[in-house]
Amino acid sequence: MERTAGLILAAGASSRMGEDKALLPWAGRTFLEHLLTALKNSQVGLVRVVLGANAAAVQERIRFDTGEVVVNQDWEKGQLSSLLAALDTLPPQMVDAAVVCLVDHHAVSSRLIQALIEKFYETRQPIVLPTYHARRAGRAARILSEYGHILVSVSEPLPAPREGVIEVQDFDDLARLSERTGRTILHAAVDGQHHFFLRDGEVVYHARLADSDPAEGP
Repeated sequence: MERTAGLILAAGASSRMGEDKALLPWAGRTFLEHLLTALKNSQVGLVRVVLGANAAAVQERIRFDTGEVVVNQDWEKGQLSSLLAALDTLPPQMVDAAVVCLVDHHAVSSRLIQALIEKFYETRQPIVLPTYHARRAGRAARILSEYGHILVSVSEPLPAPREGVIEVQDFDDLARLSERTGRTILHAAVDGQHHFFLRDGEVVYHARLADSDPAEGP
């Protein structure tokens, strides 16, 4: 099983977040450090971390082993360019498979990674994907997993205040507002729709996602 590589794609500019996702704090570490630990606690033989837009800043903050970092100079071409950059550095005929991790999907355990590796060697399928309740997890499921520390579940959506509700198109904006104000986000799931509310004084901010909304990459 040590003929499996672990790849972390972290080359994007994180323009919507306002800071590099790789360096965001989570449970006392950064997103990237958590993924590195999860990979190294499973049976991967080697690790590659693809950096790009903010490569210098990330390398200043995080200690990497020799040969782990791959700098994708073409990061603006998208995620596929980062995947290819990582694959090009793998020793030929020494790797059977690769576990691909996205840096903003940081809530991944070494147990899950190990289960994927074992399933690959059991089935020899070209692609092995994790599922949740027999289906692939979408964006809403990822948010519930990653942001559980700032979410409180309620039985139904909040009634609209007299002043109305400000609709937020991207949940990441709501999460940044929560971090800035220290306020909890309320979550209600109704008929396949996920409602996220944050009250700041007399203003209520609302974001909506459906179970069917696909997950996004960095």
